[in-house]
Amino acid sequence: MARLLAYLNIFFHGALCGMLAVVVTSCAQALGIENSDVVSTFAVFSLASTAMIHINTSFLLPRYRVGQVLTLASLIFLVSIFLFMTCSDKTSLTWAFLSLGLGLGMGFSTANYLLVSRYEGRERSSKLALMTFFYCVGATLSPAIGGQILSRSLPWQYSLLWPIAIFWLGNLVSFWLPAKRYESSAAKRAYGAWPREVYLVALSLFLFSLAEISFTSWLNVDGEEVMKLGVEDAAYLASVFWFVVGVGRYSASRVLLRVPDKTFVLFSCLIAVLGFLLYIRVSSYGLALLAVSILGLGLSAVNPSLVSLGTSFSRSPGLLSFLLTAGSLGPVVAPLTSQWIYARYGSFGNVASCLVYLGALVGLVAFLKTRHLGEEVTHEANAG
Repeated sequence: MARLLAYLNIFFHGALCGMLAVVVTSCAQALGIENSDVVSTFAVFSLASTAMIHINTSFLLPRYRVGQVLTLASLIFLVSIFLFMTCSDKTSLTWAFLSLGLGLGMGFSTANYLLVSRYEGRERSSKLALMTFFYCVGATLSPAIGGQILSRSLPWQYSLLWPIAIFWLGNLVSFWLPAKRYESSAAKRAYGAWPREVYLVALSLFLFSLAEISFTSWLNVDGEEVMKLGVEDAAYLASVFWFVVGVGRYSASRVLLRVPDKTFVLFSCLIAVLGFLLYIRVSSYGLALLAVSILGLGLSAVNPSLVSLGTSFSRSPGLLSFLLTAGSLGPVVAPLTSQWIYARYGSFGNVASCLVYLGALVGLVAFLKTRHLGEEVTHEANAG
């Protein structure tokens, strides 16, 4: 039941995030603002999500049942629906995205908590990768559905309604879960007493999310304005990307049972670099599909592998909150930095920045010392 709830929450997360890039142009036209104004509100959305991830994993989940936490999130989504339906300018749009981000952060962190608190080692890596596969299912379906909604001249807000209905379904499932608390007070006292590698993994998560969001936020804009594609074709470009990411994550859930997280992350990043280099040289729709497919494969399971690797260094419950928060800072920064880069250097500059972020990530992970991985965890367990 816990895994089902985690999968439903991540499916919702993927469906909603996949829809954001699709509605940029339609939202901007409806409100009479620029595309960049809409993208910049994503930073507020991500900041609210990041704050709620920390609050949820550090304060709410250790004290309240999962069903109670998700009910609060459901009420927040009711507020966000009202704000989206009534927004008329950039300011009101910002408030709508802020409330949406709060609810999203609660759902995302709850899904990770349900799996990290129940599995260890390579099984944890496998389950996290499989969970993020359902993110891709949602992100694959939502651009196609959103493209159909927008092509029929329906209000752009309608694109956001059906993912929230999925979340409410998950909220019903949550009441069948038994209560589960953190393991011991000794583990709580270990908060922050982590080896240096934890902070390197956290920085790697930030760099990865910075690269991923910088690319995906402008994928539809690239399709419509750079490649001169129609709304539906540009949306399908995003669907292909997330479909391949989903295939990669499902495959990773099997591969990670046999391959160390560090090796997997390095190999995946190299594939992503090749995808970015091809994307820069895109000259046709066919090449664009090939490039985003390679990128989807490379970027597919880096995030869950890094989260699993980081949580393997310590048993502290605060560690999951720290890693998820670090990874969520990328979506806060990326809309602002990518907006500045895109405005001055276009698509080429944006992709080049993604290559820089991935290069730094590869350097950090390559120097991680994982030979004695697990000794700190064993020491904490004995101390508890």
